[in-house]
Amino acid sequence: MPRALFVSIVFAAVITVVAAPRTEARPGHRPRVADHVDLDRFMGTWIEIARIPTKHQKSCSCCATATYGLREDGRIDIVNECIEADGSIQSARAEAVVSPGSNARWRATYFKILGLSVGKGDYWILGVDDDYTWAVVGDPDRKYGWILAREPALTTDQREIVDALLIDRGYNPADFIPTPQQEETP
Repeated sequence: MPRALFVSIVFAAVITVVAAPRTEARPGHRPRVADHVDLDRFMGTWIEIARIPTKHQKSCSCCATATYGLREDGRIDIVNECIEADGSIQSARAEAVVSPGSNARWRATYFKILGLSVGKGDYWILGVDDDYTWAVVGDPDRKYGWILAREPALTTDQREIVDALLIDRGYNPADFIPTPQQEETP
């Protein structure tokens, strides 16, 4: 192979690698969050559609919800609830501080001991639709995540959009376990 051809091939390969689009799925890269979250519109009750569960959610058998309330001091009150297999309600309360900017990065504290915050966790809003009918929440390390909606189910089109967003943010949609919803009685 002539040297000029070899150099051209190597140069083209290097340019291809350098110019290749960077994806969020690469390990070590934190997922991108929503460009902007309107906190007033985000507040209220969301129904969990699917999740990569935290250790605290292992006993939840159905009907998980997250309710957010904006306080006067700019912090967010969080109440997470679900029904356990024995029919009892599991409830966890937290307080979140919102990072300035897009309002999409929250730092939640689930309890305090002697006034010190412990049980902290990152709560990143990865995406929310224009009508605030669904949202995707995760953490910087992709160890957990939630698909939330205002109704107990997403349409097929909504789920396709959510799955594409998850892939774009470096998550595998198959890792999200569907959350059973309470069946209505006639």
